[in-house]
Formats: sequence, structure tokens, C-alpha cells
Amino acid sequence: MMIRVVYKNGIHDTVVPEYLNFLLESDRIKMFRRSTGWVHVGVDPIRTQKSPSYGGSERRTASSSPSDIFTVSH
Repeated sequence: MMIRVVYKNGIHDTVVPEYLNFLLESDRIKMFRRSTGWVHVGVDPIRTQKSPSYGGSERRTASSSPSDIFTVSH
């Protein structure tokens, strides 16, 4: 499946989905076409493959094992 895109310089093109992700991450396109209509980058919500960086403290430890966590006392 090819996806229609419009680059920031106004050129129209069709690309494979994997390349669309690259174009979105490198901020090279103005809009792309979904089955529901045109998506305007920076205006409409889109999913990205980047996960937000976690700024909190690390709560997992390498020394924890299931036996440390789940102890049964009678």
C-alpha cells in the first residue's frame, strides 16, 4: 500500500509506510493521506514510533526475581 504525501516544498509523492515514518520523524512532510482524509502534520494527531523518554526514577532492579516478590507465608 502506498501513501500519498505532500512535502514541505509542495511536491506531491507516494511512499511506502516505512518511509512515511522516516519522513515524519525527520519533519519533511506537510501532510499525508489517510483513508479518512488528509492529515496535517503539526495540527492533527499522529502516532509516532518514538516512545517518550521517562524522566522519573528507576523502580525496577536487576536483583529482583519472582521469588523475591511473591513470597507466601502461612
